[in-house]
Formats: sequence, structure tokens, C-alpha cells
Amino acid sequence: EEGADGVCFYDIRKDCYIGVNKRMTELFGYSKEEFLRLKVTDITFEDEIQINPPRFIGLKLGETVTNERNFRRKNGTGIYIESTTRRLTNSSFVSFMRDINELRWKLALDTSELGVWEMNFEKNSAFISPKTREQTGYLNETDLSSPDFWLSAIYKDDQEKTVGKFIQTVKGNSPSFDATFRVVCKNGEMKWFRFTGKVTDRDSSGRALRIIGIHEHITDRVMKENELRLKGAAIESTLSGIGMAELDGTITYVNSAIVKMWGAESSADLVGKKLTDVFYGDGVYNSMHLLQNEGSVHGEDTAIRIDGSLFPVEFSANVIHDEQGKPACLFGSFIDITQRREAQ
Repeated sequence: EEGADGVCFYDIRKDCYIGVNKRMTELFGYSKEEFLRLKVTDITFEDEIQINPPRFIGLKLGETVTNERNFRRKNGTGIYIESTTRRLTNSSFVSFMRDINELRWKLALDTSELGVWEMNFEKNSAFISPKTREQTGYLNETDLSSPDFWLSAIYKDDQEKTVGKFIQTVKGNSPSFDATFRVVCKNGEMKWFRFTGKVTDRDSSGRALRIIGIHEHITDRVMKENELRLKGAAIESTLSGIGMAELDGTITYVNSAIVKMWGAESSADLVGKKLTDVFYGDGVYNSMHLLQNEGSVHGEDTAIRIDGSLFPVEFSANVIHDEQGKPACLFGSFIDITQRREAQ
């Protein structure tokens, strides 16, 4: 009755359906009572019958046949169905029907890193796809269909915020659910997931009946983002000046030490300028030439502050390459050596 496939029983002597499950009514839009008054030709387009005649009539007892057909819903629209039919008696057949578009969607999900989840509030049940179970290690637990089981799997520090977003979506205060949080896996390991979803059914009073969505395992992405964030914080807080530029010498990034060293109010005063705008003389041209030919350069040069005054710097610069090994940008570190020069 509650299967994922539509199931129907047909009697060719009575020329009507004699039994259908709930999924059949969902696929075709008829109530059970209406379905039991229908003939197979009532849910089939006339031209489709001529092009693709029914194949089950000649079946022997126990034999099955699978076919794809564009069936007709109650509202007149078409739905492509994969049907597998088996002859039960001399006059009766059973057919299992699946929405082909749904099959393709599930196949696409199965071959990706995405998982599917659903919560049915009427039945207090949850569906979690095999991909989710595989990623979390919860494979054969008896209470996998309980919403409480999966809510309790959320890491405790993330539960309040995540459940809060979920409740707002269910109440209709938010159009969709979108949360990134950690899940405690069966082996105790924590993994990062992003869950998105939307309420698909509500009753006449607006109460949510079902929410469905997808999720993505993003632990690797989160770890890389955290690593970049830490590196960025380290670069930003270092006493050495750190800067990056395009291959043509256009400045794209400077840390706070550079901003202070050059006497700027903010990075915006320097980003977008050329290296030749912030260094005095021909030294910068020589350095650019060495970078292009050797990939790195170390030395001393004279820099120009925002107010036009000059000061000496020691620098080390490299060409950064992309994943294909091609030059992508220039990276340099700088130290103000004014005091060193004065001591000499």
C-alpha cells in the first residue's frame, strides 16, 4: 500500500482495474474509487496505443513484460511510466509502475555525492537515502525511519541553530530550509553536511505534512575553507608586509602590514595600482624581468609611500602557478629596513 512503486491489478474479463495502491493514485491523480471504474484505455493516449500496443495480453501465466509508455493523467497531462506486468491468472494481471523522470533523477543522485531526505509529519516518519547512510555509517539501525534519530545525530553545538531554522521552515516563516552543520557518525567521527529542503505539502490549516530535500557531504570543502581562513588570518596578522599582484603588476591584495608600511588608510588605497606606482626607479622593472625568467627574486628596493616619501624595503617575490602549472600571479613579502640603513 505504501510502496514507492504504483501497483495495480487489472481484470481483462471485467475490463477494469480491481485494485490500486496509494502510489497509483498519486501518479495519475485519480482517487481509488475513481480508478476502480477505469479501463486501461482511460489512462492511455489513443495515438500511444497505436504506436505502442499493450504487450501483456499474450502473456502466459507467470510471465512478465516491461514496457515504457506515455500514460494520461486525470488532468490530461502525460506521464512517462516504466511498467512491469505479470499475468497472475487467466484473466488478471498485476503491474508495477514507476515514473521514468523520477527514476532518472534518482539515478543522477546515486551517481553523485548528493543524498535525499524526507520527513512525513503525518506518519512521524523519515526517509534517508542509502547515500546518506553510507556516508554516516548508520546502515541497519532499527530506528532509521524516526525523525528524532536523525535530529539527535546533529552535533550538539549545531543542534539549536539547525533545529531553529528547520522549525521556521515548517511553520512557513522561511520559504526553504538551508543549514550547514556537523553530524556525529556511527564511528564517532564528525562530518560536515549541507542540508536543503522545502515543505511540499500542507493541510487546509497550513500545517506542514511533508518536507523533502537533498544534502551534500562537504567535509573536505569546509576543511579547505578553514585552512584558507587560517592562512589568511596568519598572513593578515604577520608583521611582514604581504602582497599579491597580477602578472602585469596590478596589485590585487595587501595585508595590514603593507597598508601601515606604505602609510595608507586602507588596502583600497593600494589595490588596483601598478607595482611601478609604489616603487621608485628602475629596480621594479629589473625585478619583474627576473620573475618572468627565473620565477623568483630577492633583494632590496626603494618604495614610495602614499604621501610621496621614499623608504627602503627588503623583499622576496615569487611567481605562483595554478594547478596546470601555468603562471597565475605574483606573491611578495616586504620588510621596512629604514632602521637597518640608519644603523649602518
